[in-house]
Parts: sequence; structure tokens; C-alpha cells
Amino acid sequence: MKLTRASQVRELSRDRTAMSEYGPSGAPSPGQPPSIPSEDIRYDLNGNPLPSPARQAAPPPPQQNPYAPPPPAYGAPPPPAYAPPPPQQGYAPPPPPQSYAPPQQPYGQPGPSPYGAPPGQGYAPGQNPPPAYGPQGGPYYGAPPAKEPGSKVGWYVAIGMAVCIVLFIVVLGNATKPQHVDAPAMFRPADSPDKAFTCDGPDGWTMIGAGTEGSDEGGLLFKKGPVKIDITDSGMLSYMSDGMKAPASPMGDDPNLPPPPPPVEQMHERLNDSLKEKYDNYVEQPMQPLQAPFGDSRVSEWTAKGGIFTGNIHGYRVTMLGLNKVITVDCHCPEGNWETLKPVFLKVVQSITAGNG
Repeated sequence: MKLTRASQVRELSRDRTAMSEYGPSGAPSPGQPPSIPSEDIRYDLNGNPLPSPARQAAPPPPQQNPYAPPPPAYGAPPPPAYAPPPPQQGYAPPPPPQSYAPPQQPYGQPGPSPYGAPPGQGYAPGQNPPPAYGPQGGPYYGAPPAKEPGSKVGWYVAIGMAVCIVLFIVVLGNATKPQHVDAPAMFRPADSPDKAFTCDGPDGWTMIGAGTEGSDEGGLLFKKGPVKIDITDSGMLSYMSDGMKAPASPMGDDPNLPPPPPPVEQMHERLNDSLKEKYDNYVEQPMQPLQAPFGDSRVSEWTAKGGIFTGNIHGYRVTMLGLNKVITVDCHCPEGNWETLKPVFLKVVQSITAGNG
């Protein structure tokens, strides 16, 4: 195929351009922009290449990390992968721990004894004696000696318990011992709240009143520790005592018949159950007449069993019949205080007089 001159010029120009851009090795020269395809080269009518448009310079190469390792050379083998260090010669891991299994003994046969001779066999003199008791690892380490019969520990325990019981009884006796009350040095007049009576009360004792003026019932209570003087008046009991009076006989009294008991004795006997229900082992002596300004009166001495903190108690029960009222008195104290307070009770009872109510 024959080329025209214009074609030859174009081929020659293309070859020169390619050599100037790629160099002898065919690679682009450093700093040169990439080449433009030959189809974009324009020529004039005479075959001369026209000026090419300005080409942009190639971007500068990226800045390399100064701390990065150098790239491997082309064709070099890759670095070897991690491999564990070779095992040491002569080393073997310890065997796993094994659970302890005690030796099985036949049923009904005793096992071997860790001390001395086997079971059922005695010791020959001077042969295989059992080791003496001592610290572990010492020359006398072995089984502890058997305790001697009749140990003293039991005696110590018994003695300690006996001492505790005695102390408990002493403390309990002191705690339950009733308080001793002395006789008052003075007495002061006192009026009942309902104005039914007045009396001389012990000075320094606690006084509690009951009722209001004009009420059917009232009273006064004097107390000091376990000692009490309880005085109560009642209009209802007065009505009952009026029914106990014997009616007059139109034929006169029969001298062969005993006279009926006075109303105060009947009332005193009827009120006996009031204290029997209140105290245990209540024992009352026969009634006796008592001189008092309030009216016809009777008194009975009695004893009973009290509580754990008072012990046995001793007292008086009094019944008095007035014009419109009946007065009952209950005064008592611990047995140990009876001789001291007996005259105090009688003084208060014999000082009772009718009030203004």
C-alpha cells in the first residue's frame, strides 16, 4: 500500500510525538501530562499538525508517610505468618485433679484402725504401741487420750445451776416483799364528794373521791402502797335495810321467841359475799358491835390470800346504817403491817359522821 506524502508526514509526526512523551521505554516521562489520542490531532491541508489545545498538568504524587515501612520490592515473597514458638523439650502439662474415693469396706466388717494394732487384736508388750497425743508433726502426735469417767465438768455445771437458782429466789423474794407502811403522824378531816359523810383521813396518803353532790352513791379511798381504806355510801342499801325491820305485832312481842336480828346485822351478813368473791381463801371472824357517830355499826376481822407482790392480807369489814345511807368500809394491809395499822383503821372508821348532803 502506497502512502501519500500527507499520510507520511502525519505518521512521522505521530511517532515523534509518541517518543517525546513516552521516552524510549514507552512510559510517560515524569511530570508530563497524559497523551491525547491521535484522533484528536488536527492537521492542515499540507499535512502539518495544527497546534494542540493546552493540556492540564498531571497532579503531584501523594505525600508518602515517613513512618510507613517501605513497600516490598516487586517479586519479593510476602512476610511469614505468625507461628507459635516451638514447644519446650521435656515439658508436659500436669494431669487433671482426681476426686478422692474412700476405699469400700465390706458390710458388717470394721475398717482398719489408723492407730495401733488392727481391730480385735491386742498389743504385745513393747510392740506397736499407740502414739501419744501431741501437736501435729511433733514426736508425740496421735489420737487424744480417752476422758476419764466421772469428769468434773458435770459437777461444775450442777454447782453453777444451784447458785443461779438461789440468787433467783433471793431476788424474787426481795422484789415481792410487800412495802412496809408506817402509821401516819396526823389525820385531816375529809368530806365525800356527795356530802353524805365526813371522816378523818391519814395525812400524806393518796385520797380519791367518788360521786357528786346529791348522787345516790359516793365514797372516799385512802391508799399508800399496798394499804387501802375504801369507804362507800349507798342510798339503795338504805332502802333495803328499811325492809329488814320487823313489823310491830298487834298482839305484842312473844316473850318465848328470840328477838329478830337488827337490820344492821342482816345487812352486814348479806354483804359478806362481796369480799369472798374478791379474794382467795377469804376467812372472816364473827361480827362485833362498833361504836361510831354515823349510826348502828358492825365490824368483822378477816384474812385472805393476796397476790405475789402482797402476800397474805389482813383487814376489817364494816357496815353502818344511817338515816338515809348505808356505809360499807373495806380496810386492809399486808399481814406484816397489821399490828401497826390496825389502830389506824379503827380511828378512821370511828371518825365517820353524817354529812350535810
